[in-house]
Amino acid sequence: MAQDYDDVEYMMRKLIEEYKKWVLEDGQTIKSCETYKYLGMYISNSGTLDYAIKEQNNQGRKAITMLNTFLWDQKITRRNKHLIYNTIIKSIVTYSSEVWPPKERNMKTLEATKMDFWRKAAGRSRTERVPSEAIRTTMKVGHTILDEIRTKQLKWYGHVQRMEEQRLTGED
Repeated sequence: MAQDYDDVEYMMRKLIEEYKKWVLEDGQTIKSCETYKYLGMYISNSGTLDYAIKEQNNQGRKAITMLNTFLWDQKITRRNKHLIYNTIIKSIVTYSSEVWPPKERNMKTLEATKMDFWRKAAGRSRTERVPSEAIRTTMKVGHTILDEIRTKQLKWYGHVQRMEEQRLTGED
């Protein structure tokens, strides 16, 4: 199991090198692709998860667009908007985030998506230039997206640590 981001990149480079050597019995080589989707997560041949994170963010933005009329509706309570965020947007945007390396540029785009949701839920447009902190206070949002991702990563780490040693991921 990879210990850090450099280990993941190294393992992916080695895997790609091995795949390039594969040849079928009739002499044809197996074509490789840039990215593929496995269990809802995009995996790229570069070994980075940037594309996967970008796709999750895009899916979250699409969901926010579909919920736009509900978010602007001031008759829907703040509590219900929190429930919408937690059940729909957060679950879409942070899907598979247990394995994401926390790169600053990725976290900024994810936080911008989260703030886009809360800005609409507060009934404010970007042209009003209301600071994000004021939106967070108004909507009583306590955590950043990075806090939520780190929480998921810590839960996953605890799960892996409690696994029995003979399980594949528990072996050293």
